[in-house]
Amino acid sequence: MRPRLGVEAIEGRQMATNYDVSGMLASGGEFHATPSMMEVIYPGTDKPPVAIDLGEVNGVRRKGTEVTLIRGGRETALRTTGLAEAGRLEALVRHYNETKNAEEFEHQIVRLYMQGYELVAMTPKIAQLRKPKKFNYLIASLLFLLIIYPAVIYIFYYLSLPEKTALVILEDTGEVVVRQT
Repeated sequence: MRPRLGVEAIEGRQMATNYDVSGMLASGGEFHATPSMMEVIYPGTDKPPVAIDLGEVNGVRRKGTEVTLIRGGRETALRTTGLAEAGRLEALVRHYNETKNAEEFEHQIVRLYMQGYELVAMTPKIAQLRKPKKFNYLIASLLFLLIIYPAVIYIFYYLSLPEKTALVILEDTGEVVVRQT
């Protein structure tokens, strides 16, 4: 089976985009994978179709024509009839996982930004944020008016406060880790 192609215009050019992948399995079954799910059917047999949600797939690896989907610690091996089908299936699953992980990475950065953090540095897999200290002029003024000594203590207290920082890391495993100090 050949994959169906969608056509979308990008900057005035026509570009073919795979939006699903179909192929034959060595066991006699057929698979059809879309960007969010995969269905395995066995025509001419009593086996029921198997649906796999790509959101449950944590990882994928390929060796030759065999593509192994890793879901919640369990592995599901699919042996395709050709290298082309195996490559397209692996690429589709990897793209789905990378897109999902990138969205979570960006979500964590936005969440910290909404809490008052500022973005200091960013790479495709690591973002460093810091939260600036805020001097409370009202408290300092009141303490200064009441007694000068507590105001001086407050100023030293403020200067001794550490700056809050956060790191958002997209691990190679696809997990997004947030470290705050």
